Amino acid sequence: MAGDWLGLERAARALLVAPVLRLADALARFDDLVLHRTVTGAARATRRLALVAERGGERRVFDTAVRGVAAGCAGLGRLARRPQTGLLHHYLAQAVAALAAAAVVLLLVR
Repeated sequence: MAGDWLGLERAARALLVAPVLRLADALARFDDLVLHRTVTGAARATRRLALVAERGGERRVFDTAVRGVAAGCAGLGRLARRPQTGLLHHYLAQAVAALAAAAVVLLLVR
């Protein structure tokens, strides 16, 4: 009886080791059948999407957006250069117009 450790080893195997091993086997099957396929499928889908984007979809969208922003900046630059004539009376007229507009805004806000 003492050599058998009072049956503790058999009890531990039956009550603890065997259920843990069954759970480990079930989780391994779940990992192989569900998780592995899900992760692999997501990786394949992401790779396909990246290839589609690389072939031109992304380039067209971003190139168009960048060209649009650049054209807008160029247009604003042209508008900003228009009043820069180098003639003092033009600058004075622009300052008077800006002050008059600010005064009108102040009167309307109050």
